[in-house]
Amino acid sequence: MMERYRHLHRIILMVVLQGGFPGSYSKDRAITLPESIRALRGSCVEIPCTFTRPRGNKDFRLVWYKGIDFRPDKIIFSQQNPSDVSEGNRGRTSLVGNEPNSCSLRINDVRESDSYYPYIHGNCDVTSVCQTVRVTVSDVPNEPAIQIPTDLTEGERAPISCSVEHTCPPRPPTLQWNRAGYKLTDRQQSLKDGVWKAETVMEYLPSYRDHKAKLECEATYPNGLKSKSRSAALNIRYKAQNVTIKGKDEVKEGAALELECHFSDYNPPTTQYSYSWYLNGNPVNGETGRILQINNITESHSGNYSCNVQNGAGPSYSPGFTVTLMSAQTGEGLPMWIVLGGGAVAVLVILLVLALYLFLRTSRKKQKLEASGGRGMETNNQGHGPNEEPENYYCNVSAIAGSSRNGTAGTQMGEIELEDIYTEPKEPIDVEYTLVDHVPGKEAPQTQNPTDETEYSLVTF
Repeated sequence: MMERYRHLHRIILMVVLQGGFPGSYSKDRAITLPESIRALRGSCVEIPCTFTRPRGNKDFRLVWYKGIDFRPDKIIFSQQNPSDVSEGNRGRTSLVGNEPNSCSLRINDVRESDSYYPYIHGNCDVTSVCQTVRVTVSDVPNEPAIQIPTDLTEGERAPISCSVEHTCPPRPPTLQWNRAGYKLTDRQQSLKDGVWKAETVMEYLPSYRDHKAKLECEATYPNGLKSKSRSAALNIRYKAQNVTIKGKDEVKEGAALELECHFSDYNPPTTQYSYSWYLNGNPVNGETGRILQINNITESHSGNYSCNVQNGAGPSYSPGFTVTLMSAQTGEGLPMWIVLGGGAVAVLVILLVLALYLFLRTSRKKQKLEASGGRGMETNNQGHGPNEEPENYYCNVSAIAGSSRNGTAGTQMGEIELEDIYTEPKEPIDVEYTLVDHVPGKEAPQTQNPTDETEYSLVTF
């Protein structure tokens, strides 16, 4: 109660003094304030304020009020008597600025919207309107803004900035990109009427892989609130990518050569491209199109070709493409896959024929063995009637290794065929050739030379 009376006494004294010296204070103490400031709830706000000092007046007493009256419970800051500050504002307000005419006030942990005004002896009183500033509290953070150069070119570094406005320079929001690995520079700038700009600048190195990609930035405030992400698409000029040459690498002499300079990715569009061709590192004169065509080629046109694609971002070269000249008589050879396939088929046919031959040979041998065993039995019983006497035949069987001797006509028989002579088959003997002389009638066997090895057999038919 006593404090209220004391404060009222000061006001009455000020009014009396101002009445005795009209305009002496109000004119000399002009104050400059913004009309309004938008602040984020839970953040801080700095209200810029300057005033004009009277001549010769070095000291002044500054009091900030909330509202539009001079009640003691509305004091939020007192330069001379800090104890006069209302309980809910103690420790939350302070003066900022080192200028001698500064009356700027910082309010931490902004909680509600209201009007504020500074009181310096004589600038206003109960009989005049005091100059105020309106602080509007918001729960929605400001969205950041992204600035991108319009001429991003691959390989050329460029600054890209993300900024957001705020009112608390000692605790600005933190700005964060959706890309890492680039150098960042943070800075602040005072705009006007208590508004500041926090900015982070990225030293970006454009790449064709980032063309049309989204670049995003987000602001996080000290009170934990986050802004909406702001995004922007990257438009990057870059050289032609994956440049290659397409065409035939073997061309017959006298024919036409046609090569195409091909690439898969580009920006800006192909209408802004130019082409040049090279043969063995030397320019092909007059050829500036995407397709190179040479009629009636000769040996001088064979070699290593390359093409260059040029746009606003720079040149791009293709790898070498070797063209081989084929003589007109030789023509174009068969593709390698046909040659290899034909060889494989020929080898397979040969193997099949050989297998068939071996199979037939084995079958014939088997049939011959079966036929030899049967004939020995049939010969022993053939041509005999019931009253006929057997007719005896004599034969000389000479076991001779090699061909028949003395030119004598004879029959060569294998070791299996020899068994047909006997009534009972015998085991095979080691004889390669056999001379058989058939002697009809009942005559005695012919006499052979003593040196011949002769066997006598009776063959009955």
